[in-house]
Amino acid sequence: MQSDHKCAYTPCECMIDNQQEYCSESCRYNDNRLGARVTEEECDCGHHGCLEDTQSSHAGSAP
Repeated sequence: MQSDHKCAYTPCECMIDNQQEYCSESCRYNDNRLGARVTEEECDCGHHGCLEDTQSSHAGSAP
């Protein structure tokens, strides 16, 4: 599989092959909910690069 473009869900950083639009069902759902594109600050697809971004953005917040 050759990774050649970014997942279509804006906050997601995953690179995917040219036959995919999204890296996960989570991204597909979040991008298409309510029939409109919704931009979130974080991606919850669970893949390595996005997981690191989510954890680092919560690191400075108080419990």
